[in-house]
Formats: sequence, C-alpha cells, structure tokens
Amino acid sequence: MFSRVDGGETPMGEHEAEPRILLVEDNPLHARLVVGMFDEVWPGYDGLAQARRLDDALDRIAAEHFDCVLLDLVLPDADGIDAVRAVARAAPHLPIVVLSSHDDDAVAHAALAEGAQDYLVKGKVEAKELLKTVRYAMRRMADSAPSRPAVGGGRSELGVRAGIGILDREGRFLFCDEGVAEMLGRSAGEIVGRSIVGMTHPVDVEVWSAAFGRASEPFVVRLRHGAGHDQRVAIVLEPLLGASGEVEAYVAAYHPQLEEGTLSSSGTWVVMSGFGA
Repeated sequence: MFSRVDGGETPMGEHEAEPRILLVEDNPLHARLVVGMFDEVWPGYDGLAQARRLDDALDRIAAEHFDCVLLDLVLPDADGIDAVRAVARAAPHLPIVVLSSHDDDAVAHAALAEGAQDYLVKGKVEAKELLKTVRYAMRRMADSAPSRPAVGGGRSELGVRAGIGILDREGRFLFCDEGVAEMLGRSAGEIVGRSIVGMTHPVDVEVWSAAFGRASEPFVVRLRHGAGHDQRVAIVLEPLLGASGEVEAYVAAYHPQLEEGTLSSSGTWVVMSGFGA
C-alpha cells in the first residue's frame, strides 16, 4: 500500500492521482522530518507544499488546490485550536490532519471537534502511519460530500445532509461534526469520548456485534437522543480493506427514520476506525 508500483498502486491507493498536500509547519527540523517520511514511503513524490505561517497557508489554500492539510498547532501567528478553526472555516471541505508536539487527549478531542480529521503526535508517528492517516482523511471527507449517493439509496432525493463521526475500536467517538451532533441531539463536546454503544437502546446493543459479520446489509438500531427519546437509525456498513485484504475500518451510512421504513430529513456518514484504540 505504501510503496509505488509502476503502472499500479501508489501509497494513496491503486491508480489514484498524486495528491497535493500542504504542510503548515514553522519549525524547519520538523518540516524536514515530514518531508523525509514522504520520501521514505513514496520516493519521487513532489506534491508536498509548505507554509510557515497560518496567514500564508490560508492565502495558498485560497489560491491553489490541495487535497489535505498537515497542520501544526503552534505557529508564529496562531496558537492551538485557533489554527484548526481558521483552516476549517476557510476550506470546510479540505481534510485537516493535525501534527502536534502535544500528546494531550483534551487537545486532540478539541481539534477533532473543530473540524480536524485526525490528530497525530510528532515523534510517535511512523511514515506508513502518516500516509495511511492522510489517505483515510481524504476518503472520509470525500464520503461526507453532499453529492455522494447514499448506500441503500434515497439520500440525494431527500436532500439529506451528510455528517462525519470517527469511532475507535471500542466504539468511542473520537470526532463528530454537526450532522452527527444534530442526529443525536447533543453538542460535539458532549459526544466526543462517549461510546456509541452507550447511546444505543439496551435491546439493540447486540446488533452492533452481529453487524460487522454482515457488512453491506442494512440494520436498524435505536440511539438515545439528547432529549431523552429513542431515534431509529437505519445503517449500512461498508468495509475499507487494506492491501492485505483485511478490514481496516468501516464507512457506515446512517439514515435516521421518522418511523419504521421512513427516512427522516437528516443523515450522517460515520467511519469506524481503529485509530485511537
């Protein structure tokens, strides 16, 4: 998956075009380390651009096309979550992967809640993991695009708004956007860190275990809304396979229902990932 094969697979996936990635990092040593990681797993890759300040990065994002942003949280003109917020506001559909020196769960959750797709700690991430994280971030953002047809059909006709959530192996939310928050009737801050199983009606908890053995088949669970009532949700899981053929994550199409067999006017896409486990 992470070595170039002539005429075939690239580190970003089979036959995929070479992406443009913007690295926002003011520390020259850290920037060289990132460049070195790309060289290690993708020799000859020249799609990595660099900016040392947030305002420079925003100017480049406005003027050029990028497929992903690798963002440091400590910059000369921005500090902390403000950098994530500024990039997400300037380019809502551009995936952001934070590269931080701070191994802090609270900061990571805050970055994810503000729009980052993932959070990596400098010095603890290897080259292959970095590229896999970028690839997944791009895939998740593409899956959340409003033009994506719904798994099981019906979303575009209903005008269903997409959302993104990320769950770890134990079902805890690492990230959710406004679409997921709206469906569950809670703020993103209330959801991140909580288990989706804990928000599921007790009778339906076992459905989650069975669902992974029959991916791509629809199932329905009742999720507890913040107002106290149960929200019926029709779900279809789509496995994402790695180069070895093993399942690395799941994309789930979520269709909240007004009543049995009837789609509501909101829906979400959720990626169930091993990251953070």
